[in-house]
Amino acid sequence: MTDNINYTFECISTQTDHYHPSIRCDFNRKVWINLPHIYQQKVKTLATSLAAGVPFSLLGGKKIKCNQSLIRFRVGRNHRLLLKTDSQGKELRLLNRQGYEMYF
Repeated sequence: MTDNINYTFECISTQTDHYHPSIRCDFNRKVWINLPHIYQQKVKTLATSLAAGVPFSLLGGKKIKCNQSLIRFRVGRNHRLLLKTDSQGKELRLLNRQGYEMYF
């Protein structure tokens, strides 16, 4: 059994001339299982919306001041979803609020 759960969210477009990149999601299994169902649905909705090209600011995302390539989303009281954008694409990580600063 692995420690992480990996998802890939892709936007299904009805127009073939628009390219929507996928978003890789890397979630710690323990964090995901302990996350209430309503917040799991919120994470999935955020991931599909970001893959569809919705701006992060409309979804409640905030840039992290010390690292401009990271954007955080609040998921409930105790969790944060981090969006990392780099040359390999976009990656989401679900982290506990107490320890998410260690990621950057």
